[in-house]
Amino acid sequence: MGKNAKEPVFIRLRVESDKRDRFKIACIKLKTNMDTVLNELLDKWLEENDPSPDK
Repeated sequence: MGKNAKEPVFIRLRVESDKRDRFKIACIKLKTNMDTVLNELLDKWLEENDPSPDK
Protein backbone atom coordinates (compact mmCIF):
# COMPACT_ATOMS: atom_id res chain seq x y z
CA MET A 1 0.00 0.00 0.00
CA GLY A 2 0.96 3.65 -0.17
CA LYS A 3 2.92 5.37 2.56
CA ASN A 4 -0.33 6.93 3.93
CA ALA A 5 -2.33 3.69 4.05
CA LYS A 6 -4.33 4.80 7.11
CA GLU A 7 -5.28 8.17 5.61
CA PRO A 8 -8.97 8.17 4.60
CA VAL A 9 -9.79 8.43 0.90
CA PHE A 10 -13.05 8.74 -1.02
CA ILE A 11 -14.77 5.91 -2.88
CA ARG A 12 -17.66 6.76 -5.18
CA LEU A 13 -20.75 4.63 -5.25
CA ARG A 14 -23.76 5.17 -7.44
CA VAL A 15 -27.17 3.99 -6.18
CA GLU A 16 -30.73 4.94 -6.90
CA SER A 17 -31.85 8.00 -4.95
CA ASP A 18 -34.62 6.11 -3.13
CA LYS A 19 -32.09 3.53 -1.91
CA ARG A 20 -29.77 6.29 -0.70
CA ASP A 21 -32.67 7.98 1.10
CA ARG A 22 -33.73 4.74 2.82
CA PHE A 23 -30.12 4.10 3.86
CA LYS A 24 -29.70 7.61 5.23
CA ILE A 25 -32.97 7.40 7.20
CA ALA A 26 -32.06 3.97 8.60
CA CYS A 27 -28.69 5.31 9.76
CA ILE A 28 -30.36 8.26 11.48
CA LYS A 29 -32.82 5.94 13.23
CA LEU A 30 -29.93 3.77 14.42
CA LYS A 31 -27.94 6.84 15.51
CA THR A 32 -25.02 6.03 13.25
CA ASN A 33 -23.75 7.43 9.97
CA MET A 34 -23.38 6.08 6.46
CA ASP A 35 -19.56 6.11 6.56
CA THR A 36 -19.50 3.93 9.67
CA VAL A 37 -21.94 1.40 8.24
CA LEU A 38 -20.20 1.21 4.86
CA ASN A 39 -16.76 0.84 6.48
CA GLU A 40 -18.04 -2.01 8.68
CA LEU A 41 -19.59 -3.75 5.67
CA LEU A 42 -16.41 -3.30 3.63
CA ASP A 43 -14.27 -4.67 6.48
CA LYS A 44 -16.52 -7.73 6.75
CA TRP A 45 -16.45 -8.28 2.99
CA LEU A 46 -12.66 -8.03 2.92
CA GLU A 47 -12.32 -10.50 5.81
CA GLU A 48 -14.41 -12.99 3.84
CA ASN A 49 -12.95 -12.38 0.40
CA ASP A 50 -9.38 -11.07 0.64
CA PRO A 51 -7.01 -14.05 0.88
CA SER A 52 -4.08 -11.91 2.07
CA PRO A 53 -5.27 -9.08 4.36
CA ASP A 54 -2.63 -6.45 5.08
CA LYS A 55 -2.98 -6.11 8.88
